[in-house]
Amino acid sequence: MLRSIIALGAIHGTVRTPDAGAPVSGAQVDVDGRALATTDSLGAYRCAGLSAGYRALRFVAPGYQTREVTVLLADSADLELDVELTPEPVILPNIEVSARRAPDWVVSPPVASDTAPEGGRYFFSRDWQSQLVARDVDVQQALTTLPGVTSRGDGSAGISIRGGTASENLVLLDGIPTFNASHFTSAASAIDPDALAGLDVHTGVSSARFGGRLSGVVELETAEVGSDSVHVTGGFGPTDVRSMVRGPLGSTGGFLVGGRLTFRNLSDDGDGDAGPVASKYRDFIGVARLALAGGALRVISFHGANQLGLERDGSPDLGTAGALDGAAGLGNDIGWQSSSVGATWVRGPSGAPQLRVSVWWAGTSAAIDWLSADGAQQLHSSLSELGAATDLVRPLANGSLGLGASVVRPRTAYSVLGVRNDTTPTFALSAAPAVASLFAEWSSRPSARFAVRAGVRANSDFHRATNLEPRVSLSLKPARATRLDLDLGRTHQTVQSLFNDENVLGALLGLELPIAAGGTLPTASADQLGLGVAQRVGSGLTLVVDGYLRRWTGVIVPAASTLGAFATDSIVAGRGNAAGLVTSGVLERGAVSARVSLGLARSTQWAGADEYHGGYEQPWSVAGTLGYRFALRTVAQLAFTAGAGEATSVVAGGLEWRPSPPAGGGEIGGAPTNLPGPINSARLPGFLRLDLGVRRIWPLAAFGPRGSLLTTLRLVNLLDRANAIGLTANPDGALRVLRGTPRGITFEVGWTF
Repeated sequence: MLRSIIALGAIHGTVRTPDAGAPVSGAQVDVDGRALATTDSLGAYRCAGLSAGYRALRFVAPGYQTREVTVLLADSADLELDVELTPEPVILPNIEVSARRAPDWVVSPPVASDTAPEGGRYFFSRDWQSQLVARDVDVQQALTTLPGVTSRGDGSAGISIRGGTASENLVLLDGIPTFNASHFTSAASAIDPDALAGLDVHTGVSSARFGGRLSGVVELETAEVGSDSVHVTGGFGPTDVRSMVRGPLGSTGGFLVGGRLTFRNLSDDGDGDAGPVASKYRDFIGVARLALAGGALRVISFHGANQLGLERDGSPDLGTAGALDGAAGLGNDIGWQSSSVGATWVRGPSGAPQLRVSVWWAGTSAAIDWLSADGAQQLHSSLSELGAATDLVRPLANGSLGLGASVVRPRTAYSVLGVRNDTTPTFALSAAPAVASLFAEWSSRPSARFAVRAGVRANSDFHRATNLEPRVSLSLKPARATRLDLDLGRTHQTVQSLFNDENVLGALLGLELPIAAGGTLPTASADQLGLGVAQRVGSGLTLVVDGYLRRWTGVIVPAASTLGAFATDSIVAGRGNAAGLVTSGVLERGAVSARVSLGLARSTQWAGADEYHGGYEQPWSVAGTLGYRFALRTVAQLAFTAGAGEATSVVAGGLEWRPSPPAGGGEIGGAPTNLPGPINSARLPGFLRLDLGVRRIWPLAAFGPRGSLLTTLRLVNLLDRANAIGLTANPDGALRVLRGTPRGITFEVGWTF
């Protein structure tokens, strides 16, 4: 579920049985995973001090089925919610009780609720997967449901936040940065969805504690680790199988280990002709949490690897380029991998001074074998970043004061070889700047009608002038049901990408080929202004209007220096701007839930004197979902997306893309090369897609109260619309549409015990 933080309110009501309506006393009431209340002898409860937005409530009582409800809490409102718990007799085993000294600190300390104003901030709670019934359960699929977040074409792997590119988004996994953490086409995110408990997304002007990226910030929080017994979850879909194990680690901690692996070649168009090169991926995640030195220590490890083969009939072998073992370089081969290892230690309970210290290593590498009309090429790209950060947040009377510092050293290398046996690169870049940053941020809510947050971040690579990033967020409530937001801020980015986002592979891969600023390569900067209005209209309905203006400079523009997928001989830095207006509404009423957003957007890029529209730009778009819960364990959802076609450059003849009927596979043939001429001078046809999904939870009594089987049936692209991902030129000069996902049926099975 998503929420935009507004103000504080309360949820209250009674908990009773269905038939006689007898009160249920002693039931625990959790809100967003935190235990906030217990019902009294009359079954009454009250959860106060809640920020406005979507709240996930969970009612737990011994001998009753657990009830989960998601509600929309309006601005500073009291919401009355009465629920019924169904009795469920449970045969309990013999219990052996032994006493031991309680630990000095909770393994996973609660984090103080952030009530500082920020327009364009949304939070997906731990039941976020339930909001993706009609679409694949994937982090990037979830992100594209948010206002101001778009993807390119059909089955895109990259996402744009308010006009930025995929490489301009900061992705944090338990506070540790990740790079290139994506697969390809519809298997987008490399983060196992079962490992995540929540997503905190900043589409506007974020806190001053975040730095290093021009566009949005995505915070991924891993799920609770096992603390009492071992639990296993997993899933089996059209393209991959995944599994995750959680369990206790000593007396004060726990662990989580999970992985995912493709079980078939994804370079398969459905007719058995898989092409000469296997396309596959795998990923791994591990988390450990321990009580340490009066605080909580969280250690995380992530790794993802990909191999994508583009068929190249009759071409000579260029060697192995893949990130996966045993991948033969018999086609245009693209291999990349991503890894992050880090630790975060937090000390200080909610409402008290809180100290946080993080250290990490994060890296990514890519190897590409390429054969086009210009000849054979080999590319090697790598990034290795060491980093450390610390911050202290001190509560004040009506807000908080935060101070922090960080230092990172990204080491990047990029080289292109013109022929296989030539060891001298035709194009090579490398850099290793050390970037130190300091930030200070003050937030205050002097009254229920006004809130302010002001901060500044300063960073320097010790060779150029210091960059200052002022950020201000204001929130005003002129009326009880109305909220106004104003946000201003600046950001800088040291590490950019040399991958051509305006090539058709930019939509299919979302790949980063990083290079750090240094020498003649500038540090990019962006300024943003955001305006927002939220209005509660009746019971359970909220409307939000978000507008933004962004401008940037010093951004690398590979599209202006290459017609292929990556820069091969030069770099052009440009400037640009983006503007958008998004109106969104959310309705939660009984068994029905609905979301809809309508957006207008414009994104313009300049490379010298050349001007063009960005490939992520959709002049107009509309998207939404309509869900209905038939029973406690069965829900259906209809998802729809429509919009104007994005700007694109026409690809020379020879490129083939044949998607497989079950979404998630397909075959790419040829080397996508844009035709000479103005960038993005054509537009794709308008987009229209309708999907239907039905999900059912089947209890498995043999595996205890947590044992269940989850089945999801999806009807993909019901209208069989030939949504385009690109345009290619025929020999006669006519244009041909590269079609996206066709109509099909997918079936997934998940389990937990």
